[in-house]
Amino acid sequence: MARDRPRKQPVSTSDATSKTTERDQGESSHPQSEDGTDEQMMRRFARCLAENLGEVTVDPKKWFSIERLKALGASTFEGTMNPADAEAWFVMVEKCFRVMWCPEDRKVALATFLLQKRAEDWWRVFKDRRRGMEEVTWEEFGKAFHEKFYPQTFRDAKRNEFLKLVQGSLTVAEYEQKYTELRKYASCIIMDETERSRRFKEGLRGEIRTHVTASMDRQDFPKLVEMALRVEASLESLAISEPAWERGRSQKYSLGVLDRKINKTNSGKQKLDGIKSGKKPIVWEMWDVSPKGSA
Repeated sequence: MARDRPRKQPVSTSDATSKTTERDQGESSHPQSEDGTDEQMMRRFARCLAENLGEVTVDPKKWFSIERLKALGASTFEGTMNPADAEAWFVMVEKCFRVMWCPEDRKVALATFLLQKRAEDWWRVFKDRRRGMEEVTWEEFGKAFHEKFYPQTFRDAKRNEFLKLVQGSLTVAEYEQKYTELRKYASCIIMDETERSRRFKEGLRGEIRTHVTASMDRQDFPKLVEMALRVEASLESLAISEPAWERGRSQKYSLGVLDRKINKTNSGKQKLDGIKSGKKPIVWEMWDVSPKGSA
């Protein structure tokens, strides 16, 4: 005999309508935006995004890592007999630290990781001597590194070389390059742009220095170098274009022309120094020829 199955209670139309209304009211409890976007969905998305971002943590050891240091251009250092190379390495490492915003307590560990061979042997001995003491600070490391690989005796020798530097047989470009290279060793002497320009002019060859000094009192170092280059080029052009036996006779006239090109008034007109002083112009003096009516 088949068991009697429970009969389903009939659902009245009014009950179904009321339940649907309640569900719709619950889903639409948050106001809709003007463009029809469900604000509740937006809040849910924002909550999920915040939860996911909270799970992402940055490991400072990875951010301030040796891989990042090398990617910025830092290289290994094995020790060198040329102190200038040691200083260049140290300066590059410091530049990378500034770009990385590297904290002080990570600098020594990162820099010493780059030491190899002779430099690494020095670092091990240095640490052994400090056994039982506090950790080496970056300032202490820099001081010890310079004493070993960038000694004061080398810097003193380079400073003396700078003080004795003159153009000699160098071109103006070569002289400027050497001057700039050695200037960093005399930072306590070259205090400003005026002193920098004055020493550069004093080291120029006489025929170049005379016209650069007479033409203008340059305190702008780049423009001073540019002027020296122009004078040098003009002198070289003169030397190539004329035979040796004529060169001495016409050099005075040609340099006078060069001076006239350089010494321009504010209005752009060229005036001869000889005319200003009442003397005969250079070209008249050379051949002792004066125009009619002149004294």
